[in-house]
Amino acid sequence: MTDPADEIMRAAYEHAYLMLRRTSSLLETLKKEGTGGHGVEPHAGAAMWAVRLAEAVLFPMVRGDEVPPPCTGDTDWLLNLAGVWRDAAFELGEYAPGSPVLRVVRSDGSLGRASRRHDG
Repeated sequence: MTDPADEIMRAAYEHAYLMLRRTSSLLETLKKEGTGGHGVEPHAGAAMWAVRLAEAVLFPMVRGDEVPPPCTGDTDWLLNLAGVWRDAAFELGEYAPGSPVLRVVRSDGSLGRASRRHDG
């Protein structure tokens, strides 16, 4: 016979797991469609991978008849992937914006090339 407290805890884990599955699905849609078809939305991607990590962590605590998460195995890989997407979302590291391009505008309004030569 199982302990009623264990059953209550398992039910709570299953509820949390199912909420994470729904959240992950919604975030995946936002990641793909959040930019109007022009690339991916990095904030949704970062959150999605963090939620998928949480799914993988909770999955062993739920009944065997629940659908497994999309990524169950390597939690180190999931943690790393969430970090990469976080960097993209917050423009950190290799995703940091580059320096602005400087352009010379002549008095007639046309664009010229920057030069190191100084007239004067």
